[in-house]
Amino acid sequence: KPKLFNDFIITVDEQLSKLPPESYELAGMIWVQGESDSGNKYGFLPSETYGENIKKLIQKVRKHYDAPELPFLMLNVGSNKVVQGMKDAVKSMPNVTLVEKSKDPLNENYTPTYTHYWNGKPADHYNYIGMKKIGELFFDSYQSNYRKFIE
Repeated sequence: KPKLFNDFIITVDEQLSKLPPESYELAGMIWVQGESDSGNKYGFLPSETYGENIKKLIQKVRKHYDAPELPFLMLNVGSNKVVQGMKDAVKSMPNVTLVEKSKDPLNENYTPTYTHYWNGKPADHYNYIGMKKIGELFFDSYQSNYRKFIE
């Protein structure tokens, strides 16, 4: 949705404008989104068009910040169609990586979720340990794939 993209750009630009331009460098973008596009709440269109939309988002962010090679890392989250859209972006665009997570406690990429209920349904959202693990997964992926951007 254009409003969400514009709000994102305005927020980032406002924060960056508070810094001297030579004091920072955009070294990448991380993306954790896809769950709301996976369900039936908004119909099937969001999941059907996720791959196309994520590619447009990456292109627009890179263009706006004049950073055509800006690394873009996404967390593997969402329905099969959403994740397939992410995989398509990885295959068709440079410097785009899908960071794998797991719900299996024996997997090294395990990202735990809350076990309590919210409004009668499982909360099914990452707890603080899961969020910390997601941060570690992003860091490890960036270090292994994009070290050249920070050396």
